[in-house]
Amino acid sequence: MSPHHVGSVILTVVLVLMQSGIVCGGDDSAEMKAARTFLGTDVRWTRIFTFDDDVQAEVGTKVKSGKVISRVLGAKFVPMPYLLFEPANYNGSGVLWIDGRGLSQICESGRASDDVKPGPAAGMLLERQFAVIAVELPSTPAFRAGQLQAADSLLAVRVRAILAAIATALPHVYQVDIVGTGDAGPAVLLASAFLNDLKPEQRKKIRYVIADLQGATVGTTSIEGNPIFLPGASEFGGIPGIAALNGTQKMIVSGTMSTPAAELQVLEKAYEVAGNAQLLKLIEESLSDELVLDLVIAKE
Repeated sequence: MSPHHVGSVILTVVLVLMQSGIVCGGDDSAEMKAARTFLGTDVRWTRIFTFDDDVQAEVGTKVKSGKVISRVLGAKFVPMPYLLFEPANYNGSGVLWIDGRGLSQICESGRASDDVKPGPAAGMLLERQFAVIAVELPSTPAFRAGQLQAADSLLAVRVRAILAAIATALPHVYQVDIVGTGDAGPAVLLASAFLNDLKPEQRKKIRYVIADLQGATVGTTSIEGNPIFLPGASEFGGIPGIAALNGTQKMIVSGTMSTPAAELQVLEKAYEVAGNAQLLKLIEESLSDELVLDLVIAKE
């Protein structure tokens, strides 16, 4: 099964536009307002989704599938295909696993469109009674006339897409870990800065954010064509600096080996000042499937 065709092949496409209804004003600090404008997240999270419950993965596993859309300032946003696997005897715990490879992260490839099978890592989570959700992130930046702004970059578009995916996932869980691997890791880390925009009862559902920084630095965010190109990020202290705007979310950041200590200290200090140093953990190695499973299952 090609992950790029999951949305169009296995869905009965009836798009329903809804306000997510789970966002509020959030932090009104000047720094947060500037970050929202910088990444274009000052528009309320909006979602479009469909379900097709007739698709079966295997005995005892339910599959829901659909598309998610987030408003993008001044640009058309292509709806993202997503898949949600629910295990037998589902207890409400879930993992929103966002990877640069898209839906292939949780699906086995080469199968018929009506026979969606979870991959090995997703299968292990299902065995532990975790629902597993994945989305196919946008692969192109926004396009507008004039000089490219940070809010038009691929990284910023993906941040808004991830926020929409979170808004879509939360109604299906009472507790969720948000995982970002591959080149989606930095986008997940950036999106974590805006989780305080959620209403308190929804924010409490998020247990951990586990994201791979991929060794990102202020320097690498300035390289045009790089998936993490984000012009102007240096003014915020790079990706860790923006993530530091939320010093209350339990977070594990991996892939830090190549990131300068000075950039990571901005994030560490934000948690220390908030009295939440114990909520942040930094890991040098990148997030492999095995490490994700160890971290998620160890937090049970």
